[in-house]
Amino acid sequence: MSFHVRDICAEDYTDYIEMSQQFYQGDATLHAVPVEHFQRTFSLALSNSPYLRLLFIEHDRATAGYALLAFTYSNEAGGMVVWLEELFILPSHRNLSLGAHFLQWLKQTYQQKAKRYRLELCSQNTGARRLYTRHAFAPLPYEQMTFDL
Repeated sequence: MSFHVRDICAEDYTDYIEMSQQFYQGDATLHAVPVEHFQRTFSLALSNSPYLRLLFIEHDRATAGYALLAFTYSNEAGGMVVWLEELFILPSHRNLSLGAHFLQWLKQTYQQKAKRYRLELCSQNTGARRLYTRHAFAPLPYEQMTFDL
């Protein structure tokens, strides 16, 4: 199997927008997100922001999905935290272990820099829960709170 991860480029815009819309219409999220958020994320990723990294996942030289990473510091963890904000595999490429390959790539890529990998998932997303549990992710007994502007 040919598995490859790469940073996005300007030509990926349409594919990214379409996949993001699919992601936010599925069971991985609680609600839809305005397309303007996707556009802003794409633009920021192209500018090499230190806060995020937008990646395309390829299988046999075809786009198979994407991942969005965010970076922060945690005193509790003792260093950088890599947030797996979004991991989306196109339905046509599911059940090929691409999510598992991506998690292995993620851990290998950031093993020297990260002190923690973190993610969120909706309770109804049982497939993602199985994947993350198989890769040693465990529930964090904190509640999340937000204040959106």
